[in-house]
Amino acid sequence: MRNAEFCARSQVTSARLYSAKRKTMARRVRGYVLSGNRGAADSSSFSGSAGGVGMRERKALATMRRKGGQKAAERWKDRNSEYAQTELSKLRKTHMKKRVQGQTTRARIQTIVGQSFVETGKLPTRKEIMSETGLSEATVKRHLRELRAAGLISD
Repeated sequence: MRNAEFCARSQVTSARLYSAKRKTMARRVRGYVLSGNRGAADSSSFSGSAGGVGMRERKALATMRRKGGQKAAERWKDRNSEYAQTELSKLRKTHMKKRVQGQTTRARIQTIVGQSFVETGKLPTRKEIMSETGLSEATVKRHLRELRAAGLISD
């Protein structure tokens, strides 16, 4: 019973948040549209003065009502369609490239660690590896962790 109540409350809360975000977004769109209209004699109703809603405002606010995700969902429903197959092949190509890039980065880090250990007898610090490779701390940590787990470098 408690789970059902919690789920119902969380759905109401998320609906309120979505509505608030949508309103904020609409307000921003209006602001962007109006920023180009400053000083115009026939300001729109959004700015509080007389006059109708201009075409630019109408167009900008119309984009708020469109459900772009529905069209994308239709395209992806049939995985065997031409669209889905071409997009999936692009994704496979990208994933392969990223995988090889990650393996190359890991190999560079392993090389640096190995060379430093041979030359100095100590493992380099993370900061030294970061400065030599130009990688972020998170990337260096991740690769060092994976190299340790694979037994390729010692603690």
